[in-house]
Order: sequence, then C-alpha cells, then structure tokens
Amino acid sequence: MQMPFGRHEGRDIGDLPDSYLRWLMSIEMRQPLLAEVEYEWHERRRAHERQSRRQTAGQLVATVDPDKWRRRMAARFHPDHGGRTRDMQIVNEGHRLLCEMTEGATR
Repeated sequence: MQMPFGRHEGRDIGDLPDSYLRWLMSIEMRQPLLAEVEYEWHERRRAHERQSRRQTAGQLVATVDPDKWRRRMAARFHPDHGGRTRDMQIVNEGHRLLCEMTEGATR
C-alpha cells in the first residue's frame, strides 16, 4: 500500500521511516491505512527483536570456552559422578556444537 497523502505521498508504507510510522499511528485516519501502518510497525519491531536475539546469542557463544563448559557439565552429569549416560551424550553433543560455533566467532 502506498501513502495517499503527506510528505511521503506515493511511497510504499514499507519504505517509510520509523518516526513517520509512529506519527501516523498517533493520528486519526482511515481504517485500511491505519491497519497497514500498524502491521508494518509491528513487523519492524519483530525483525529488530530477532536481530537483537541473534546478536546476543553470538556474543554469548564468543565468550564461552567449550572445553571449560564441558568439564563443568561432566562434573555434574558424567556417569562416574552419578549422572546418566544419556545426559553425558547430550553434554558431548553440546560441546561439539559449541566448538563449531566458537570456531567461526574466534577466528
């Protein structure tokens, strides 16, 4: 849908700046346009939240030492320490995944 009026007349709603979308949501306007503006606003917020989560996960992975993590988990879940074999298999799989993830983050 394109903006039917104003400073951004003729532009696609997806191309409007965030500040203009906020302003549009604060004024009274026709329902179809309001619905489109609100949809675009919420889609941008969701995209921003997803991106923030990805960045946070990447930062956390970059700070984890997979070998230290595995030693801590083995102390809790290894069968010799009262854990179950399946739990230790999960720890080993987690260690493998952390090694793969940190390999790209540290080099």
